[in-house]
Amino acid sequence: MISAAQRPAQAWPSWLCAATSPALFISFVTLLLHVRLGVGHWPKPMWEDYSTFALKAHELVALGLFATSTFVAPVIGVGLLCFRATRGSWQFHVAQLGLFAGGWILVLALWHADPFQFVTWLKD
Repeated sequence: MISAAQRPAQAWPSWLCAATSPALFISFVTLLLHVRLGVGHWPKPMWEDYSTFALKAHELVALGLFATSTFVAPVIGVGLLCFRATRGSWQFHVAQLGLFAGGWILVLALWHADPFQFVTWLKD
């Protein structure tokens, strides 16, 4: 019988769940760059309004990744542990948890730092 540690190809759904928070970080950084390049300077909160179809689509992708990373991925990731075919060794799942937590640490650090008041402008 093949052990769970030897079946990493069957565990790709749990890696997909773990990768949602780093994907959220990447989408937030690219959204930040999108606005910076589109406006030509860092926008000032409550002073500037920049709205294009591409920006709205980018915001929608970032919002979808936020919702997925917050509500969907953790539930599906834990649910996948119930199935033997998607369960790996504990080191395998610790690596996935580290990827997920590391992505959220980067996202929260970026939101807390609020470079150039971008988060304030985005919420406005």
